[in-house]
Amino acid sequence: MSTKTPLYDEHVSLKAKMVDFHGFVLPVLYGSIKEEHNHVRTKSGIFDISHMGQILIEGRDAFDFIQFLSTNDASHFKNGQAFYTLLCKENGGIIDDLIILKYNDDKYFLVVNASNIEKDYSWIKKHAEKFSSVKVKNLSDSLGMLALQGPLAYEILNETLGGGKTLPSHFYFSEIDFCSEPVIVSGTGYTGEDGFEIIASADRTVEIWKAVLETAKSNVMPCGLGARDTLRIEASYMLYGNDIDEDHTPVEAGIGWAVKKKGDTGYLGKKILSEQKNNGVKRKLVGFKTLKPGIPRHGNTIVSEDGKEAGKVTSATYGPYIKKTIGMGYVIPDLSEPGSSFIINNNSRKIRAEVVRLPFYKR
Repeated sequence: MSTKTPLYDEHVSLKAKMVDFHGFVLPVLYGSIKEEHNHVRTKSGIFDISHMGQILIEGRDAFDFIQFLSTNDASHFKNGQAFYTLLCKENGGIIDDLIILKYNDDKYFLVVNASNIEKDYSWIKKHAEKFSSVKVKNLSDSLGMLALQGPLAYEILNETLGGGKTLPSHFYFSEIDFCSEPVIVSGTGYTGEDGFEIIASADRTVEIWKAVLETAKSNVMPCGLGARDTLRIEASYMLYGNDIDEDHTPVEAGIGWAVKKKGDTGYLGKKILSEQKNNGVKRKLVGFKTLKPGIPRHGNTIVSEDGKEAGKVTSATYGPYIKKTIGMGYVIPDLSEPGSSFIINNNSRKIRAEVVRLPFYKR
């Protein structure tokens, strides 16, 4: 049975088209994906992302646990900063990619993907047993989450929260009072635009959603999963289950920058990830643009110009703002350099494509 988010009634009242997404009932669109997409690029859009999971890690050994558990180096970040990292298996396969909010060395707040909430929680609890003072809480069922994204996001949120607030800068976060309750506001997002993600209780999530729409009027547009997907592909952000998964490593996915050495500190996946960073990989995730009409699909086979199988498409779309058909996929290293070309087998259609540098779009 699918779970309704705190904003379900708001979506229905706006006549959104609702779908099941990893067990949650969410809007895929309200009118037009293209219109929603371009509104985020030029003004702002608001998204219900209450399907995302939230896990709290606290305790005297929390810092050491985070260092062991994830690939990025928590010592590089100040209190009040957010950072991108990965949970990996010993073989380097990606359990999940996530954002961690660092309150201090004794307290970390994890935002994980909806499809992986229970898997991540079980994985974290299992490994927390080695750290006696660490406490792990899954807060996902008690919280809602919004994303306000776009060039007008700062102005809109500041006015919505009553003005005079100091909103966090990019990849920082703070707790800000809204209707006598602290809400978490982080300068993070999944669209390639400036903006914020807001985490609050269910009731406050609904109140903030309504307040933003009332404050911003035509400068904000409710947006669904469809625009969220096209925006993230234009910005070259990966989707777990499509572009990254347990069968691929961060180094293969081109996000080795989130895998730090951390001195002598051991962490899950360290051995294989260090070897890949030093010696290279047998496949790489690349971005491409198509040279012929047609939109590739996840799983389409990529073949070299001489007909040899060379990889798979992971994500693709027509980019409404950049007006190009674009995508990502894993290929052999010989086809990974910008300018390399290959053929994508899309059912009976053969689509020529060329490797390009990522991201496709950057403000």
